[in-house]
Amino acid sequence: MRQCENCNRKFGFGQIFKSLWLAYKPIVCPQCNAVYEHTMKNRILTALSVALGTIIGGLYWALSETDDENKILMLIISDVVLTLLFSSLSIYFFGFKRKHVEKAST
Repeated sequence: MRQCENCNRKFGFGQIFKSLWLAYKPIVCPQCNAVYEHTMKNRILTALSVALGTIIGGLYWALSETDDENKILMLIISDVVLTLLFSSLSIYFFGFKRKHVEKAST
């Protein structure tokens, strides 16, 4: 589900991506203020994205024939780029659950 259950407003890619990399911050619908939290599936997909980026970056590092300083720099750059790439692709499989907020009685 990538849209609000109340008003059917779609959540944008940037809104979901920002929420993901800010420690799974809940998404608030700007139209009706409904709050949605990340599911466990989202956390698993993100962990797999990070692991896959690190493994592929590590393979590049192991197979590279450059000197050590350049290898370390390329490892860091490739890990960051691949992790961001894989996590942005995994967003299309995310799901959210609505958080029911109880109103305080007055």
